[in-house]
Amino acid sequence: MQTGENRRWLIFWAVFCVALTASIVAYGTTVRLYATVTYSLLNHLSNAPLADGSVVYIMGSSNAIADPPLEFGGGLIAMSTTGDDTFIGSVRIGEGVTSNGTFFTSNFEFDSDQVKYVYLRFFEYTNGVMIEGTGIWWNTSPTFSATNFNPWVPVVAVDFVGQYAATNRNDFVIIPEPGVGALMLLCGGFFGAACLGRTKKSRVCSKN
Repeated sequence: MQTGENRRWLIFWAVFCVALTASIVAYGTTVRLYATVTYSLLNHLSNAPLADGSVVYIMGSSNAIADPPLEFGGGLIAMSTTGDDTFIGSVRIGEGVTSNGTFFTSNFEFDSDQVKYVYLRFFEYTNGVMIEGTGIWWNTSPTFSATNFNPWVPVVAVDFVGQYAATNRNDFVIIPEPGVGALMLLCGGFFGAACLGRTKKSRVCSKN
């Protein structure tokens, strides 16, 4: 009787330890990013900080290469990624702990199994969160390592330094999200079917 009881407790603690280890490993892959820009990000003339409201994206990559945005319809898609890169988060200069072309944020997390480096993609653009228009100035920062963290305290601090200027100029476009596009096609299909049915019905009535 005692042997059976001991065996059940042994199985319980074995399962508990495996579950605990799995949860620690899973949690350890999610890292919080403390991102800082100490010196101002600059406009395309390199003589003034980005204006309040300018959009900055924090991007991640598995290597030290900042891949370009996706091209579509003669322009670029600002938030898109190519290669092994991934989108981590968006900051606007002048909101929260940001000012004068600089910022600090701790709002974002990333998967440390996929992201080893981080970089900025920033825009001299204040019209809205979704970036669209012609001749928009933008640029990227160098890549910075994002692997210097303790697995038991999964936080990495990256200072992007700053003083990078928005010296690239491109047209930017927005494409509908897949769900929006599918919904539009579905509605168009229903509308087309309804019109077709009405046309057939009117033809039958005219023959009678």
